[in-house]
Amino acid sequence: MSHELRTPLNAIIGFAQVMLVEVFGKHTSPKYLEYAGDIERSSSHLLGIINDILDLSKIEAGQFNLDAEDIDLTASINECIKLVAIGDHANDGRFIVDIPPALSSIYTDPQAFRQIMINIISNADKYTPADGKITVTATPGDDDATIVEVADTGSGIAEKDLERVLEPFGQARGNVNLTHQGTGLGLSISSKLMALQGGTLVIESEFGQGTRVFLTFPDKPAQLI
Repeated sequence: MSHELRTPLNAIIGFAQVMLVEVFGKHTSPKYLEYAGDIERSSSHLLGIINDILDLSKIEAGQFNLDAEDIDLTASINECIKLVAIGDHANDGRFIVDIPPALSSIYTDPQAFRQIMINIISNADKYTPADGKITVTATPGDDDATIVEVADTGSGIAEKDLERVLEPFGQARGNVNLTHQGTGLGLSISSKLMALQGGTLVIESEFGQGTRVFLTFPDKPAQLI
């Protein structure tokens, strides 16, 4: 399924990008560029959905393999922020990273960590107004665990909806204009990836008052050794 779904979409995205940069000459009408952009964005969005569904299927089938190592926590978080904060928010102080030197590294799967952090940071960015703040911090937990917290000043989640946002396809944020931008799989996948490595994902939020996500990474859990 992975090959059958991804291969044709990658071809569509590639040819759309070729048209966007006008490799074979200028288009006769600017409408062609507009349509090529629509094709590229829609195809990329669909590819993201397919990737999420396939990842969720692999996790639930017990076929998602983790390969852990010590990673630089600050550098990894900043890399994820750069991928999310494209354009105006890249260097405007919207994102604050505060990682103590004593917690400079954690033992985890780099790809899984990147996927988890991008899911959570992009959610925070999506639901936080332009003048809001998103803060990523780390504190020590029990038994040498590391707790990474992502806090935003966004729209928040009602208490009755907190459980639902961790379910596949669950969406419960306050801004209804944004619900079409994702499948609601990101938090569910992130929660399952944390569980795979013996960790936890906990959300605290209040509607209209922002959201805090706590990721607890155990110190070299047996699942990853």
